[in-house]
Amino acid sequence: MKSYQPKSLLNDLQYYITPPHDCSYLDNKSARMVFLDPIHRIDVVTLSELSRVGFRRSGDFVYRPECHLCRQCLSCRVPVQEFKMNSSQKKAWKRNQDLQMSILPTSQATQQHYDLYERYINERHSDGDMYPASLDQFEKFLVHSCTESFFIELWKDQKLIGVSTCDLMDDGLSAVYMMCAEKTGGFNLVNYRHSSGVYHEQETEDLHRRI
Repeated sequence: MKSYQPKSLLNDLQYYITPPHDCSYLDNKSARMVFLDPIHRIDVVTLSELSRVGFRRSGDFVYRPECHLCRQCLSCRVPVQEFKMNSSQKKAWKRNQDLQMSILPTSQATQQHYDLYERYINERHSDGDMYPASLDQFEKFLVHSCTESFFIELWKDQKLIGVSTCDLMDDGLSAVYMMCAEKTGGFNLVNYRHSSGVYHEQETEDLHRRI
């Protein structure tokens, strides 16, 4: 594994690049990842700057794809003031008006969060490298954070059916991971979460007081 220096304003940090490995998304493709040396203890300002050049956070690791001949993995940034729902998002929004949404710091994770995570990984990703789920994996992946992180929870009939983990950046919110119950009555929770998440990002300033 060799050292790597991205072309950005973050040149005082140390980075490494992994050897090529099988891509998790595209058949017959290899992938490489650049990741920040975990020895660095970064703050929200640094993490926000890293996110602007394509890095993501997974637990204590901050990384971005750096594949040799492929640039299919793209980060997406949504200006919330300009966001308009498309037809499928509008349908999902209307269809899920009976859902309740709440916000909770990841540091206050409960057994309900882990139970949902375990079911999601074991039912939806049994062929992936995160299977089988474990409490230690859950805590390292979604609970531990180098910044201010929180769960956006979706509830139906007092049952937790969806959770999106987000980081609070200096210019908005950054999605880390989403998990949902396997049986949700056909509701398109992903579309609903995207639409509602953008809507609630307009209240980012209030999040500082709520989490």
